[in-house]
Amino acid sequence: ATLRTITTMNACRAAMWGGSSLTPSLPHRLSMLAPLRSWVRPVVAGASAGKKGEGVRGFAIKKKRIDKEFMHQPFEVPANFMIGGERTSTNVFVLENIGSKYVMLNRPEALNALTLEMVRELQKVYNDIEDAHMIGMVLLHGAGEKAFCAGGDVLSLVAPGPIPMDKEAPQMQFFREEYTLNHRIATAPKTTVSILQGYTMGGGVGISAHGHWRVAMPDTVWSMPETAIGFFPDVGSSYFMPRTAHEGAGVYLGLTGKKINCTEALALGIATHHIEFGMQHWMMDRLLSVNEGFDDPEFVDNLLMPHHVAPEASDHVSPHLDAIRRCFGPQHASVQSIIDAVKQTHGKGGADAKWAEETLALLNKASPTSLAVTLEAMLRGAQAKSLRECLEMEFRMARCFLSKPDFFEGVRAALVDKDHAPNWAPAPTPAQVEEYFAPLRAEPELQLTYKPRAPLSEKDRGGAPRRLNKRQLTRVGRD
Repeated sequence: ATLRTITTMNACRAAMWGGSSLTPSLPHRLSMLAPLRSWVRPVVAGASAGKKGEGVRGFAIKKKRIDKEFMHQPFEVPANFMIGGERTSTNVFVLENIGSKYVMLNRPEALNALTLEMVRELQKVYNDIEDAHMIGMVLLHGAGEKAFCAGGDVLSLVAPGPIPMDKEAPQMQFFREEYTLNHRIATAPKTTVSILQGYTMGGGVGISAHGHWRVAMPDTVWSMPETAIGFFPDVGSSYFMPRTAHEGAGVYLGLTGKKINCTEALALGIATHHIEFGMQHWMMDRLLSVNEGFDDPEFVDNLLMPHHVAPEASDHVSPHLDAIRRCFGPQHASVQSIIDAVKQTHGKGGADAKWAEETLALLNKASPTSLAVTLEAMLRGAQAKSLRECLEMEFRMARCFLSKPDFFEGVRAALVDKDHAPNWAPAPTPAQVEEYFAPLRAEPELQLTYKPRAPLSEKDRGGAPRRLNKRQLTRVGRD
C-alpha cells in the first residue's frame, strides 16, 4: 500500500477497513494498517497484560465488554501528512467509501474544537455529497481519546475585544459559516451518524444534534455550558432544546449548562444509541460496508442496534423530571420565576432537594444576562416553525453578545486567568433583552437558503414539528 494507492477509493477502503464483499475479521482489518504506519499512528495497541484475549485476539470475544484501555480510537493522522508531495489539511480527515464518507475531526490536542478552517472543510464534505447519488451517509468521529468535539475556539472569538453594534465584527464570519453548516447538516439529503465519545459540547453539539443518529459511549459528556462564560447556547439550540423528550429538560440544560452522561443523554433523546468501548470499530465497519439504504431510518437503526447496549452510568436527571417540568416548563416567562420555583422545591425537602441545591448553584454561577437572553430565545424557539428561523435569530444574538462585556469577562475568568470569579453585568431589563433580537445595524443578516430535505419515511411527511422521542430527532420543519 502506497500513498498513491490511498487516493483511489477502493484501495483506501481496503487499506483502512479491509473492505471486500466478504468483510474480513477485525484482526485482519487491523493488520491492514501495517503497511500504512508511515502516515497512520495507532493510538493504542493491544490490551493490558494478563487480560483474556490479549492483543487483537481479544476482539474474537463476541459482544463482551472491552475496556477503554483495549482500543479506543482507530487512528490519528500526523500533522505533517502529505499526499503527492503536497501538504494536506488533517484537522478534518475524510475517507470516501463507495456509499459513505468517514469524517474524523483531527485536532485532539484541542479536544477537536472547531476552527473556521474545520467548519469550511466540513461544509465542503456536505457540498460534495449533495449531488453524489452513491453517497448516502456521513459518519462523524473525533480523533483522540477525550472528545468528539468540545466546542468552538472561543479564545479567537474574544481576541478582538467588544465591538460596537454600528461596526462589523470580524468574528461573525465564524458564526455565519458555522450556523450555515448546522443548517446544511439538518437539511442535507443524506444520513449523518455521529459517535459522541468523550466531550461533546457547544459546536460539537451543533454538528451532531442536527443529524439523524447520535451514538453515545460510556465516557460521553454532553453539555451546552455557554451561560457560564457569558454567552448563550447557540448552533440551533433554541430549536432543538425546547423539543427534547421531556418538557422543561432542554431549558434546564440550556440555562444551567449541566453536564450529562451517556445514560442521561439516552433518556432525554439527545443520544439515539449507546455502545461500549471497543465496539465502535465493529459498528463503523458495519456502517461503512453498506452501499445503499441509508435513506430508510429503520434500515439504519437495524445496522446500529446489534451494537447497542444499555449504559451502566447512573442517571441523575430522570428521577427529577417532574421537578424539572415544574421549575423549567413553559409556564415560566422569567429567570426569576424559575429561580423562585427551584428555591421552593429546595425548601420542601425530599428527593428533589439536593437536585434543587445543585441547580441553584449552577444558575448563580451563570451570567444574569446570558440567563435572561437564553430563556427568551428558548421561548421564541419553541414557537418557531423551522431551524432556519432559529439560526437566523441566534446570529443576531451572537452579534449583540460580541458588543457586551460579559462574554469577554466569562472567557477571561474561565480560560485565561482561570480565577473563576467573573464580574458579571447586572441582570438586564426586558428592553435590554429585546436588543439581542433586534435587526442588525451594520452586520449583514444571516440568510439561510430554503432547501427542503427529502423525508426519511412516510411518517415524517408534513405536519407540525413534533417533540423528540428517545430514538431520533424529528426531521419535520428543519428548513
